[in-house]
Amino acid sequence: MPSPSQAPESGPELTDSVAAVLSTPGEAFALLRLSAHLSATPERQAGGAPRAYAAPLAWFSAAACCSGPTGRTLAARNAGLLTRLIHGAPASPRRSAALDRVCRLFPGQPEFWLLAATERSGDGAEERKALRRALVLAPERPRPWIRLAVSRFRDGAVDTARAVAPARRAATIAPALSDAHRVLAGMLLDGLEIDVPAPALLRNSLRRWALLEADPAGARPALEGALRKAGDVDALIRVGAWARLRQAASGQGTYDRGPGAALDAFAAEIAGLAPLRLDTEFEARVFADRVLLHPKLPNNGVWRLHGPTDQCERAARVLRHYNPEATVLAPDAPGTEEQGSEGRTLAVVPCDDPEAWYLPCLWGHPHIWWTVLPAILDPAAAPDLDRALSFGLRTGQNVTFWTGDAKARAHIAANAERGRRIADRLGDAASRHGYLETMAADRPTFLRRFFTEAGHRAQYFDYAVYRPGDVILSMGVAEGFEIPAYLSLIAPGGVLHNIDPDGHGRLGAPARAWIDPAWLERTGCAVHVHPVAISDVDGEIRMQTGGHWEDSRLSRRPADQMTTLASKRLDTLVAEQRLDKIDHIKLDIEGGEGFVLDQVIAVMNSHRPQIEISIYHTPEQFFDIPERMMAETEGYRFFFHHYSGQFAEATLYAIPEEIEPLMPIKP
Repeated sequence: MPSPSQAPESGPELTDSVAAVLSTPGEAFALLRLSAHLSATPERQAGGAPRAYAAPLAWFSAAACCSGPTGRTLAARNAGLLTRLIHGAPASPRRSAALDRVCRLFPGQPEFWLLAATERSGDGAEERKALRRALVLAPERPRPWIRLAVSRFRDGAVDTARAVAPARRAATIAPALSDAHRVLAGMLLDGLEIDVPAPALLRNSLRRWALLEADPAGARPALEGALRKAGDVDALIRVGAWARLRQAASGQGTYDRGPGAALDAFAAEIAGLAPLRLDTEFEARVFADRVLLHPKLPNNGVWRLHGPTDQCERAARVLRHYNPEATVLAPDAPGTEEQGSEGRTLAVVPCDDPEAWYLPCLWGHPHIWWTVLPAILDPAAAPDLDRALSFGLRTGQNVTFWTGDAKARAHIAANAERGRRIADRLGDAASRHGYLETMAADRPTFLRRFFTEAGHRAQYFDYAVYRPGDVILSMGVAEGFEIPAYLSLIAPGGVLHNIDPDGHGRLGAPARAWIDPAWLERTGCAVHVHPVAISDVDGEIRMQTGGHWEDSRLSRRPADQMTTLASKRLDTLVAEQRLDKIDHIKLDIEGGEGFVLDQVIAVMNSHRPQIEISIYHTPEQFFDIPERMMAETEGYRFFFHHYSGQFAEATLYAIPEEIEPLMPIKP
């Protein structure tokens, strides 16, 4: 008789297996063989016999196998088949209990422990316990190491290094297994900060995944997305081309260079910035007595940074570049003790020192200097073109328009005269020049301005005037990079309303530090969160999921990426909150600005707030929003600035004539 561990044949052997059980009903080997036949035989070939009979027979054979030394030897010899049969049984408490018994009776069989890990996947600690037991017995198997890494990573309570270690072990054991490199790269990518260069281990894992991937066509989008996130331009060109070449060679398509040519052009544009010099020649601007929003210090004395180590290190590099004569000390940096207590405290987060100066940490958004400058400055605080190239790729600066280049350029060209009329209405020469320059959509010009001017521009804080006690409606929050600056400038007594479908769910650590209840109580400020989409509908709207919430009416996403979310009209929110005073309205709601524009204009005419509104999400809005606001409001001055290396982050400012705008530090 063949071993039960062999795959059973259907047909006459099924009858033979039934006969064997009938002749020796207590014989475990026969029961195991019959259950294997039933599980593998299509019902139409089994005369309608339910395949579900395989499960109870498997349990009966397992019980028989556990009933004596001979049965246990048989079960150990056929552990693989018994494992498959147990795994095929319906999930139930009985299955879990029986599996626990099998593991106790056969502690030296890794297959049973691996099955137990699957059974316990809902309990991370128990799952990992079973996986570790299996790996003690079979450390040469790579996939259990991968499963252990994923379980640790999914837990969140386990630090990243411990989660990554099993994935590295799997990649070492099986260097030709693409899944090991894919999982390892995914874990390393997840913890990679936007302004930190990708480590060699991550780059190598991504390249090996690409070269070993068995399904280059299916993996192509995920692979290229991972390479972009790592900012490895060379790898994206070379490895991406290799993946497409393998795809073509396997008959899955014709070979093309994909993004290679476009990336070559982008790399050439960045190289054209050489030598990369940042504009550091401007005067320091001090807000509210001791608040700085830009990296220029008011004097060249000793400045002691206070706050999280990583953010202080970022700030120190930037401040040293912009203030080479000043002494900037990060916490625990060499030389700090020798300086004694000399100098001023410069806090990036709330601080107990009543004499502290503040440089609110605005890190997180890819177009604010707090993120841009640490990314492109090397450890010696010098601008680096390779870092600029990597950061540009990671933040999408290599794409001029997100809405389709040809369509966007055609719309801009057709509306050039409208654009010139809008520019003529803007309130200063810098705004007029910037609007026309943005309309020209010349990416090399965008990139040069983006990098060189980053230090003396801050989105939402050019032209707008913030005062203690101001009330701000911030629509579109995400990581909330602007929150620390808001709460620094409107204290004491200011009120901030954050309106976003995610509420505060995606806030970064810097923003969370500034909404701490103790700090708000100390400053007399209040922060209210409204987890709704602001729109033209009270009730619900369909929105794109993930990353950025986008109204489905923009028709830029597949239907399967949509979800239904609570929405509220702006005028409804104003009425519910009884807002007689509104000093600022900031809107960056992924193209939804057009759906609330009527209401914004009404509030401008009734409450006279300052406006900071995004006009870049569609080419149409670049013209429609300023044109309508200029035509339908009275007593406002309009200004503009573009904060990105692509056609993005274009912000229109509307300032009531009774408020003197805060002109940019350096036009």
